[in-house]
Amino acid sequence: MTRRQTNPCYPELNSFLDNIRTQFDQNGTTIYKVRNEVKNIQYKDFILNVKSFKVPHLLNRFVYSYIRKSKARRSYEYAMTLERKGVTTPAPVGYIENTHNGLLQDSYYISLCYPYDFTIREVLEGRVDNKDEILESFARYCWNVLHRNGVFHLDFSPGNILIRKINSDYEFSLIDLNRMKFCKIDPIIGLKNLRQLHTTVENMQIIARAFGSEAGLDPEWCAEKLIAMDRSYQNYRSRRQAFKKGIKKLNPISAFRKHF
Repeated sequence: MTRRQTNPCYPELNSFLDNIRTQFDQNGTTIYKVRNEVKNIQYKDFILNVKSFKVPHLLNRFVYSYIRKSKARRSYEYAMTLERKGVTTPAPVGYIENTHNGLLQDSYYISLCYPYDFTIREVLEGRVDNKDEILESFARYCWNVLHRNGVFHLDFSPGNILIRKINSDYEFSLIDLNRMKFCKIDPIIGLKNLRQLHTTVENMQIIARAFGSEAGLDPEWCAEKLIAMDRSYQNYRSRRQAFKKGIKKLNPISAFRKHF
């Protein structure tokens, strides 16, 4: 069984979604492949970005079928919400969920390819000119465009923020949308969102000061607060990773697999 939804703005792409498995398996160029796979595929006059989500384990196949929306569906619906709020993201085309025996199998999220120049990661790493200017522009974007509009990206990592230079300005676009919250966000919560960037102290100071000035907070206090938040967040992640490794060592199935 197949569940799908197509953005009514793109009726000419219905046939592409109808044949998504064949299109994805036989066409396009892979641009990312770790847990999930992302391809750029030319279809008619469109360049499409297609994300194929890894088939979840049995429990999550049940959860995503009957309890919680799938990652593909959430990506599409959140992208539509972002567009309504005036937040730039690659234009959503649709999503597909294929089920077998009532459980989710493979799923896909399709959007138009966004022509970006670089990501915020390249800026943070100093591989792009005008770093300070871009980071200050990014900080203003975070408060004025995202947080004041109630947008909290739960996977706000540097690779998920695309940047396109338009004349003397910078346009920011969000990707990897399946983990988001839409709620009231005060400046402190907004600052907490920025800790996921995990960058140098110098970069955090630039971002936090510009964010504070825009949000009505003391810039120097914001810089100190963000650095402390980042340190606490990284300590938490280290403890969680150590815990997960310990659990895997105690897991008899994992131990069995190592020997066979």
